[in-house]
Amino acid sequence: MLDYEKEALQDVNSSMLALRDTIKDFKDGLLLENKATSSDEDVVTATANAGAAPGVYDINIINRASAHRVGSDAQAGNYGGIDDTFQLTIGGETFTVDVYNGDSMSQISQRINSSVSGGGVDFTDLGQASIITNPSNGDKTLVIESLDSGAANAMTFIDGPNDVLTNLGIFTGLDAIKNELQAAQDAALTINGVLINSESNTIADAVFGVTMTLQDDFGNAKLTVGLDIEEIVSKVVSFVDQFNKSTDLLAKYIKEEPVDNPSTSADLKQGVLQGDWDLASAKSSIRMKTTGYVDGTLSVYKILADIGITSEATVGTLVSDNIEVDEAKLRQALNDDKVEVANLLQGFADKMDTYLEGQTKVSMVDTMAGNFYRRILGIDDRQENIDEDIQTWEDRIEAMEERYRNQFSAMESYLSTLQSQSSYLMNQLSNLSSSKTSK
Repeated sequence: MLDYEKEALQDVNSSMLALRDTIKDFKDGLLLENKATSSDEDVVTATANAGAAPGVYDINIINRASAHRVGSDAQAGNYGGIDDTFQLTIGGETFTVDVYNGDSMSQISQRINSSVSGGGVDFTDLGQASIITNPSNGDKTLVIESLDSGAANAMTFIDGPNDVLTNLGIFTGLDAIKNELQAAQDAALTINGVLINSESNTIADAVFGVTMTLQDDFGNAKLTVGLDIEEIVSKVVSFVDQFNKSTDLLAKYIKEEPVDNPSTSADLKQGVLQGDWDLASAKSSIRMKTTGYVDGTLSVYKILADIGITSEATVGTLVSDNIEVDEAKLRQALNDDKVEVANLLQGFADKMDTYLEGQTKVSMVDTMAGNFYRRILGIDDRQENIDEDIQTWEDRIEAMEERYRNQFSAMESYLSTLQSQSSYLMNQLSNLSSSKTSK
């Protein structure tokens, strides 16, 4: 039975710990987070921090930012020109690359990627070179590109004395880029009609506290920035749901009657905590600390019912143990005074958390454990004592059995001796009788 009682108490403790988890955000101080919602996330997405300016913003993307990308002519074989050197400048760093007669396109690409600027910067920190192969004929194109977008990150080239870039088809004969696969450009957009330019497609603080990411090369969308009310409502609903689950579980164990003449483990489990005072006290306390909580320091929202958290309606004479939340009322309260709502929830959660910690804290030290867990430890101690008693009695019985076996063996040995003596005497008497008869 102790095992079943322990299992039930563990069930209660876990449920109360889950309830404590649901109020953590309130206890820590509800983050009044803002949310940025895009009317078309294929055009622009955004996030907003707590300090973001609420409002609706018209976004018109003129063009997105792009990184610079150039290519060579398609090469059927290895480099056939004279050994040479060219320079590539990107992000203020200049890289010198050697090219040798007979180099493959892959070797040239590797030399670019392994080059280091005079300032000690690796090329791959700012750009990359790669090879694109045409599967139909095997021709290879050398592609060089900057990693960062924006006009400021455009690449410039200086050809070598033996025109290596011209021979590769990167330059025209006039030292101009021949194959510009993608121009380096800044993003251009308007926010409520105001022109904005950015090197990146991620734009922070053009609207204070809002970070936008441009998803399409052009298009229009509306950004709505404001308190993320739905996230707060979701957290309150989670608390109410878990409160009711915990209350229902406590009521189940308190009311559950033992089974007469139990024959199965399920029968034995039933009713192990019937009428338990600790459970009844916990059920009453969490209810009073919720529906009965009052914060007199606040001016408008002083009790949880003011923001929509109330007792469930009474059905006939049956008073419900559960609570419910009026989501519309909660949303309205958040719109009216989000700070006071947050303060009300924090004050309530502080007191509830203190109580729940005293009931549920898990610790192997009895004096530090919560009330329910202390009872669980107590059952462990009782079971340990019972096990020790059982072992003690088993040892005693074993010793008694050994003593009785030894005594029985000694008795059998003594009886055997007596039987031998008896047989001897009988033989002697028989012989004596035979002798008298003969005479």
